[in-house]
This record gives sequence, C-alpha cells and structure tokens, in this order.
Amino acid sequence: MDLEKGNIRNRYGCSIENFIQDGYSICREERQYAVFLYNILRKYCNKDRRNGNDRVMDIFHACNIPSEAEIENVFYEVTFMRDFFERNRRIILGDEDCENLKKRLLQKTFSPSICRPTNKDNSFNAKLVQYVKGMDCPISYAGEENNLGHNEIACDELSDDEKRTIRYMMNAKPDIAVIYKENNRKKLLFLECKFESAECSYEGGDMQRDIQWKIAEFLCNHYLKEEVGISDKMEKEKKSCLVKFVREGTQNTSGTDGIWIKDLIDLNKEIFS
Repeated sequence: MDLEKGNIRNRYGCSIENFIQDGYSICREERQYAVFLYNILRKYCNKDRRNGNDRVMDIFHACNIPSEAEIENVFYEVTFMRDFFERNRRIILGDEDCENLKKRLLQKTFSPSICRPTNKDNSFNAKLVQYVKGMDCPISYAGEENNLGHNEIACDELSDDEKRTIRYMMNAKPDIAVIYKENNRKKLLFLECKFESAECSYEGGDMQRDIQWKIAEFLCNHYLKEEVGISDKMEKEKKSCLVKFVREGTQNTSGTDGIWIKDLIDLNKEIFS
C-alpha cells in the first residue's frame, strides 16, 4: 500500500514532468493549451494533411472550421484593432516620401506633429466611430488620431455605452484568429478558448465573444480593403466561436465536451518529434 501511495505521488505529484503530460496535467493556464491548438491548426492547415486523422478532424470540428477549408494564416492573441490603427496613422499623419515612411514604420514609438488627418476617409477612428454609432446614422468625427482604447473619445454624439464599446473593441484580444479559404472565398474566424473558466463579461453586459464579433464585422465589412468574409458560424451567431478545453470527455473530442487537453498535448508532441 505504501509503495502504491508512493507511485501515485510520483505519477500525479508536483514535478516539471507532470506539469504538461496528459489529461492529468498540472497546468491550468488556457493560454498554454491555446498555443498547442495554434500549432495544430498551422500544421494541419491543408485538408490533405488532416484527412484520415480523426483526432485532428474532431479538433477542427470543435473549432467550427469547415472540413474542406484551407488555412492561410493563424494568429495568436491577435491585436488587429490597435495594430491596424497604429500602422494606419503612421501612414496618414506623415509625409508620403517612401524612405521617410519606411523609417516611421520601423520606429518603436511615433509622435506625429499633426494629430488630425486631412481626409476623414483615411481615418481609422472616424470609421470605427461611424461603425459603432450605426451606418444609418451619419456622424462627423474630427478628433485626434489617438488610440481610443485608452484616450478620450471626443465625440458628443456618442453615448457612454457606445464609447465603452469602442474602448472594448480596441483593447480586446481574441485568443486565436484563423484566416481560411473555402470555395475560393477568404474568411475570418475568431476563437475564444476556455479551460476551467467561464466567458468574461464587460461593464454594460457585453460578453467577450460579442465584442470579438463586432471587431470581425468592423474589419471585414467596413475597414479592410481586401475581400475577407466572416466565418459562417460567427455570422450566424453574431459571436466569436467558443472553444472549450477539457480533461475528459465522451467518445470523441467534438461537441459540447470540447477538446481534450490530452489530444492537444499528444498532437503537439507529434508535430515537434
């Protein structure tokens, strides 16, 4: 009995080896398992690579990625809003000389001498404010081209709720963004990953996945110039897709039981073996 207890302690006790091992892994950080999912989505981006691999196919199903989809890009903890904003303002708030522009793009920080764009059609903030207000309610935004995630939103036509929505959109970071092609159409999918935790809510009642949907709708329908649609699942639910990581499940990893962390760990090991 004492020997059995000792084996149990070795098998499940605190050790580096047991931190990431199988369904009994000590690690409880969902971001760690999200990294494994990122690696799997990158590895099996081509449908020919994943065909015949039931565990991979179950994971793709749980992520609401169509079986015929070809993945073009996967981004981890993606900050589309603040990064597109920053790149846009470095372009529109400086001179158009190519060499000077390239220097601005390489700088760690950027402090423009002129903070208001000469053409509102080029303003990231003007387009974002119009989207949140509603496309059927024309609004004139003449504020500075500062990050509205943490700077004042100088627009009296916006309600407090609308200003909060803008801040949430600018600061949100979907766990994973997938760009895939289906039927020759490029689509965007946001994945919000959870492990032993629930989806968070914002002041005012919006949930994480509600705000992530708004980001996708703004980028795909009102900002990005290339043709990128929104994934069918997100379009239907008006939310990003929830992916649950679980320690144990039923017959397979798809459906309400989510994705087994053991499958994520094993497949990640195979990728780097």
